[in-house]
Amino acid sequence: MKGIFRSDKGRVRAHNEDNGFFSDTENSTVLAAVADGMGGHQAGDVASGIAIEHVKKAWQNRAEELRAKNCGEWLKETIQGANEAIIRTSLDQPQYGGMGTTLIAAAAEESDVTIANAGDSRMYYYSASQADLRLVTSDHSVPGEMVKKGHITQEEAEVHPQKNILTNALGTDWQINVDLEQMIWDAGDIILLCSDGLSDKLGLEDIQKLLAEETPIEKKADEMVKLANARGGEDNITVLMLENRPKGGAGND
Repeated sequence: MKGIFRSDKGRVRAHNEDNGFFSDTENSTVLAAVADGMGGHQAGDVASGIAIEHVKKAWQNRAEELRAKNCGEWLKETIQGANEAIIRTSLDQPQYGGMGTTLIAAAAEESDVTIANAGDSRMYYYSASQADLRLVTSDHSVPGEMVKKGHITQEEAEVHPQKNILTNALGTDWQINVDLEQMIWDAGDIILLCSDGLSDKLGLEDIQKLLAEETPIEKKADEMVKLANARGGEDNITVLMLENRPKGGAGND
């Protein structure tokens, strides 16, 4: 498997409240996560940092936990744990009151991917054999909830005036909703995790065109960030890609 992570503060924001990581790609299972923080006085940085550090540490200690539960359960419990860590910090340190973050995490193996999501950071799946892209996750936002209920289409949600008002995120309540998805993927396929600084600027056609190019994923990621900035870059922009490259398999280098 091959991974790439890019995060840029954009052209307007003074600092970057996004965070993310991916684990060792030499392992049979790779964990990837992206968090988009929110809150004044740089509290968004703190919230997203707490979330990612909690996920990292939990992943390093995962052997004991995963013996007793499947990966989806583990991801859900880990995100709930990150949520509690953020709330405890905000209670202990009043300057961080009201901070929160989105969090999307994907545990990828050679044959399948398990995704857990809270907020409006997204995961897209690109099928190399079909040259097709689809949005896997649902936004936990006002228009995202309207899409789930069938009141509006995803296309209408993309331009909804309340698009960036979240209905669910870490740090907002002791118990949050965590969506779980599982999908299969094949050699050459790509999963993309991103903050809304990217998805607000690049539509499905834009992302699909870039992923279809015969270029390494490093260049694909750089081009996405460049295009989001060229279209305004009002928000922080984070891109994390995993390419399904079985050991010994070929890829775009």
